[in-house]
Amino acid sequence: MELLILFLILALVVSAFLFWGNERGREKPSSSRLDRTAADWPKTRKAPLKSGKELYTKAGPQRRSAADHSSGEPPRAEGFTQNVAPPALSDPDTDHGNQDAESTPAATFDEQSARQIPACRIISGHARVVDGDTVVIQKTQIRMFGIDAPELDHPYGKKAKWALVSLCKGQNVRAEILEEDDYGRTVAKCFLSDGRDLSAEMVEQGLAIDWPKYSGGAYLQLETKDARKKLWLAAARQKGHMHVWQKFDAQKTSGR
Repeated sequence: MELLILFLILALVVSAFLFWGNERGREKPSSSRLDRTAADWPKTRKAPLKSGKELYTKAGPQRRSAADHSSGEPPRAEGFTQNVAPPALSDPDTDHGNQDAESTPAATFDEQSARQIPACRIISGHARVVDGDTVVIQKTQIRMFGIDAPELDHPYGKKAKWALVSLCKGQNVRAEILEEDDYGRTVAKCFLSDGRDLSAEMVEQGLAIDWPKYSGGAYLQLETKDARKKLWLAAARQKGHMHVWQKFDAQKTSGR
């Protein structure tokens, strides 16, 4: 009886051991499966993601087109290929900023508002002196630009005239005509053969003063210190004080 019980126990132990061995054998992978490389894996496995640098090199950065802006679509991220047509290549020999030219409308020439720019009229020749700021060239009486010299019957009037005669003697005077003054006389900038400005020469000698109303103060810095005191009648005319002239003329007439 005892031997029978011992035999049954031993049979149970052996059965349990065999059962455990079979179960362990099912879970253990075969050596051939462990030795398989990545190349032997199924072709259906997803390929690893490429880096952004590789995508940029192969596909190029994808920029948002003008159509995307107008359609309101969100911007496409750079570095990801999309089903878009490649940009047209420009010809460096024929493309000279056509995009800028197309985006900016060309200015149209307006014939209605166009005006002809008058050429500067120049006359030259021997100058006949009338007074300290007036000459005649080729039968054209010219008022020298921007200055005021005394009249012949005013103090320093004759001296101013002869100073101008001395400057113009033997010279070819060139007159650049600007306009006509209120008295119908031609106004011009007058220059000597060596380029000196006759108006400037007369002011520097103290025999004429600058007339800012017409010159814009071009010769004001050239005036001598006592010029306006000495040429007080010319200074009075510039201020519009013509009663000073009338008083002077009256005194001159009564003195005769």
